[in-house]
Amino acid sequence: MGERERKSKAINVALTPADYAALVEEAARLSLELQKHVTVQDVIRTAIREYLEGRGRKGEVPAGRAG
Repeated sequence: MGERERKSKAINVALTPADYAALVEEAARLSLELQKHVTVQDVIRTAIREYLEGRGRKGEVPAGRAG
């Protein structure tokens, strides 16, 4: 399977409600911690992208994110 195929497959992975809730909680925490002019939505997008990239590379749910 080529790099492009793996990336496409990772992007199509559905998040469980528990995964999404954990991402939202982490996004809110990071937004407060960073105290920058970014929206929680921006942080959520980044967290989801990083989550999917990590899952695509390793083929497993990152620690603490199992639903």
